[in-house]
Amino acid sequence: MPMAKKQSKPSAGTDPAPKSKSKRSSKAANASPRRVASNRAAAAKRSRLKSNDEREIGPVPPVADQARRDACEADLALALKTYFPDTFTLPWSNQHHEVITTMDGVLRDGGLYALGMPRGSGKTSIAICSATLAICYGWRRYLAIIGAIQASASAMLERMKSELEENGLLLADFPEVCFPIVSLEYTPSRARGQTSQGEHTAIKWDGKKRIVLPSVPGSKSSGAIVQAVGLTGNIRGMFYRTKDGPTLRPDGFVGDDLQTDASALKVEQVEKRENILNGAVRGLAGPGKRIAGVITITVQRKGDLADRLLDPKLNPHYQGRRMRLVERWPDNVDQWAKYAEHRDTDLARGHVLLPSATKFYKQNRAAMDRGAIVPWEARHEPQELSALQSAYNLKLSNPLTFDAEYQNDPSASVSAEGVIAPPDTDAIVRRVNGFKRGEVPADASHLVAGIDVQQDALFYVVAAVDESLTGYVVDYGAWPEQPAAYWTLRQIHETLSKRTKVASLPGSLFAAMQAMVDPLLSKTYHRDDGAAMKIDAALIDANWGLSTSTVYSFCRQTKHASLMPFHGRGITAKQQPIAARKRKPGERAGEAWFMPKVRGTKTPRHVIADTNTVKTILAERWRVPIGEPGAWTWFAGTAAAHRMASDHLAAEYPIETMGRGRTLLEWVLRPGRDNHYLDCFTMALTAALMRGCAAPGTGSDARPRTTAKPRRSLAELRALRRVGREQ
Repeated sequence: MPMAKKQSKPSAGTDPAPKSKSKRSSKAANASPRRVASNRAAAAKRSRLKSNDEREIGPVPPVADQARRDACEADLALALKTYFPDTFTLPWSNQHHEVITTMDGVLRDGGLYALGMPRGSGKTSIAICSATLAICYGWRRYLAIIGAIQASASAMLERMKSELEENGLLLADFPEVCFPIVSLEYTPSRARGQTSQGEHTAIKWDGKKRIVLPSVPGSKSSGAIVQAVGLTGNIRGMFYRTKDGPTLRPDGFVGDDLQTDASALKVEQVEKRENILNGAVRGLAGPGKRIAGVITITVQRKGDLADRLLDPKLNPHYQGRRMRLVERWPDNVDQWAKYAEHRDTDLARGHVLLPSATKFYKQNRAAMDRGAIVPWEARHEPQELSALQSAYNLKLSNPLTFDAEYQNDPSASVSAEGVIAPPDTDAIVRRVNGFKRGEVPADASHLVAGIDVQQDALFYVVAAVDESLTGYVVDYGAWPEQPAAYWTLRQIHETLSKRTKVASLPGSLFAAMQAMVDPLLSKTYHRDDGAAMKIDAALIDANWGLSTSTVYSFCRQTKHASLMPFHGRGITAKQQPIAARKRKPGERAGEAWFMPKVRGTKTPRHVIADTNTVKTILAERWRVPIGEPGAWTWFAGTAAAHRMASDHLAAEYPIETMGRGRTLLEWVLRPGRDNHYLDCFTMALTAALMRGCAAPGTGSDARPRTTAKPRRSLAELRALRRVGREQ
């Protein structure tokens, strides 16, 4: 057998023979540029055809049940039960029917509706599902979903998207809306370029802030827009340019819980959000166009945004409806007290289903239910026998929030208003004494004053007080004086800078204090027994950071030793009270105020007071019957003359809080109200407390105390020094 010839290796220094190229690469190398371009065009065409095949969804299926769709369009309550059976499983109550009927009219014809239903009544679900139907039926073309913040608004939008993607009944009866959405197969990127029978649907489905429904010929909801936005976000200027060219603006909005827990506590946040709702939100549709707006809200405390929107006197255009879980409590209070005892026993034994309490209720139900009205009878847990029992369990579980969250009436549980709050304005203006303006009663031992500093005006109050803290308002006013008898700081006509002709804030404030404070403290008043008196204690507000240095500078330069800067602190129940703080040597202090030691510092002597405590004392003074020790009254004048200052006195209300084992009233400003004279009275009363005045029954604790190093004579000091040397 012949042997194969051995392949010789290339000699050193020579390159191996190159390998031959494939026929395909050879042809490609020899192809002309025109042919290469043609091949690329063909490949691109094949790719486009394949892509078009993927994006083409075909014709929209017909409506599965036109009669069902038409019947539900005429009856929103029926539509909610029909298309969202897993959400609304219980029978409607009369409250639900009322809510849905009103919401139906608003979504169809426009208007505003604020809905406060008990927590757990389904108000948010009703609003979102009703908005979904409004879009599907074409009642609204551009709907804004508004939340307290952007995240909550986006969450509501996602809920609406999930219904349109996954609700089989909506797909069956609204195929022109849902079929293109379902065809995306949870891949939002497919929305770009989607076609139906060759026509682009222009659907947009990939955003958390805005979606655009498919454009389908003959569809009432064609190209409808839903946009999610936070209430304090970019509300103004919302618009969308449609596929066909016209620019749309929102013609409806749905808002849910438009306040956070934090914003409900802050007056400026409540006012800000209310102004946005009444301004930017109501104007979303544009000039001359009526918008449809539905707001579902939960009241957290007296005077918060929800409470104000539900008040027909404050916001009548929102048709606020405040519904309660229990419209009327039963007559038999004693039996329910025994039920509470059984419930406590069950819980102590670990029986969370409350068998003993439920047995007691079952045995006495006829008597225990008598007189009660609970609108939604179906609302209770399986182990509970009735909605009334369920309501009592909720109330006993969390009595502090029950009235707010389930009754939409927080006054009993969260606010102390009516217990210690000052009377309303109509009661305050009638508390007039027989002395003329500027006259001082013979039994008054001190003249005190409080001065509030604002950017555009100074306010002052002068009061005569006796040792029992009985107060007579001798004088009050503002500088510059205004032409109107009643005005607010927002409506001010003559400002400090305008009157003083000084543009800068420090300069105008200093000039104003020279023009008002110096003459006020220099004025001589006369008691009705002929004695001459001057203001012996005056406090001026230095809390505002922009004015603090100016107030300090003025107090250093003034000739009136009776004037001192004032810093108010709203000390809460969880904070250490002034009376409990450790006093430093050289300080003067009372139960609600103290004067820190300032020797060796650049800070002038000043007063720091707990405004919550002082305002509570002040509120009590204005509730004491006239003629009794401790009562405060106005100088002689008409009700109209004292109306503005009385409104300032009633501008805040107290909230009862607990902490550190004590109960305290914290005072909160009502949104949109001026309280500048109230601040003046707070300072004047603090000055009276510093003078040792005390209401009857308070004892000597209210009198000032000084903590200082004990004084020793020179002989004692020498003796101590001698003892030290001997040791």
